[in-house]
Amino acid sequence: MSQFIYYDTETTGSSSAFDSITEIFLSLCNDKFQELDKLHLRCRLKEGVIPNLNALIITKTSVAQLKGNNLSHAQLLHQVYSTIQRWTPSYLLGYGSIQFDVEFLRKKFFQNLQDPYLMNTKGNKNIDILSQIRAAKLIKDDVIKTETSAKGNPIFKLDKLMGHQDAHGAEPDTTQAKKVAEIVFKKCNPVWRSSLMTASRPDCDRLVQTEKMFCNLEYFYGKLRIFLVHHYLFHPVYKWSICWDLRWNPADYIHMKKGPLKEALSKTPKILRTVKTHKSPVLLNPSYARMQEPYNKISPDILNKRIEILEKATEFKKLISVILEEIAQEQKEKKEDNIPNLRHEEKIYTGFPSPEEKQKMAQFHTAEWQDKVKLIDKFSLDYNAHFAKRYLYEEKSDVLPESIYKEVKRDIAERILSTDEVNFTTVSEFYRQIDYERNKSANDPKRMKLLDEYNDFVMSIEQKYEAA
Repeated sequence: MSQFIYYDTETTGSSSAFDSITEIFLSLCNDKFQELDKLHLRCRLKEGVIPNLNALIITKTSVAQLKGNNLSHAQLLHQVYSTIQRWTPSYLLGYGSIQFDVEFLRKKFFQNLQDPYLMNTKGNKNIDILSQIRAAKLIKDDVIKTETSAKGNPIFKLDKLMGHQDAHGAEPDTTQAKKVAEIVFKKCNPVWRSSLMTASRPDCDRLVQTEKMFCNLEYFYGKLRIFLVHHYLFHPVYKWSICWDLRWNPADYIHMKKGPLKEALSKTPKILRTVKTHKSPVLLNPSYARMQEPYNKISPDILNKRIEILEKATEFKKLISVILEEIAQEQKEKKEDNIPNLRHEEKIYTGFPSPEEKQKMAQFHTAEWQDKVKLIDKFSLDYNAHFAKRYLYEEKSDVLPESIYKEVKRDIAERILSTDEVNFTTVSEFYRQIDYERNKSANDPKRMKLLDEYNDFVMSIEQKYEAA
């Protein structure tokens, strides 16, 4: 019998590298949606983080919650990590989680010297309930009622979809997300089953190679779109599934030279569709696409013939692989030219720690406080040494040598007091947000009082670090 962990996080902002978690709720359920266990935690603001004002307002996080909780950010992560370990293996389901919660937790574990890939290894798999309900609505419109956008597209924001009280709280949002998943399970079970089959990269890789053709779903411009595709190759760099959109006749392309083919592949609508198999996509039976244009005008014999042409065109496949690798290299060089040096918090995807480094990371968490200090210089990766210093600064600063204590404090000061354009909230940016909200809320005494409390709180952080 499979286990399912439904969960939601509330955070100080949208930067998975630099913001922090303020609240998390996890509900362990069986395959009948019955709760077996749960974990609900709040923590005080992580040291050295300036929250985004809009995030505080949306999540209704008070100053008292930011500074008064006895649980630290690191302690919250320890409890979450050990709980997921205890509930492993499980499917982990959140609403919009693949793009946000999974990435956020992964980077927080990384910065806490824990295995960042706990949620997708050791039998754990991930499902995004938002992807499920979008797919279910596409193929069965009456599965759930939604509001519509100005362009007539269904709106899937959880608070609008379910209309629940206390929206943007970790527990109520988890409860409502689980109800949405149950709707998919009961009213559109093919989507539920399909999502279970693609909840991990190995599972999804096997599926795309096994199925002759399938439906790939892509969401852009506020609308979910369906494509009938055939898996052709794996991306030579990123290992994504590169699929041929079967609306196109490959016979028109297989004899092209490299230059013209590269140009053709860059045009829209795309000839190749990308399935990011590590992102738990929902892939459906080809029958759903064959009921829609343009695929309903293409006979099964023609579709099968196109697949046969592709499979025989081995040199064409090699040429596409060469072009994709070339494009990836061009994009990498362009990105490197425009992005400054990564900060330690952003280095999660720069490589994997060696077994020896992983052993030191585990040892760090079991060692006594004074021994943790001695382990700082033992790390071979610079970011792990940095995270160890930050951990001790936040959890047990009195054990740090004065030189390291001052080094960490100066680093925090440099970040939060920066006036540069950066991808995290600084003190000056927070004050700008406060001024903007005050201008909007001049006739709302309750809101103005709350803004004053937020302002005073950040001023106290500024005062602590301005002399560092």
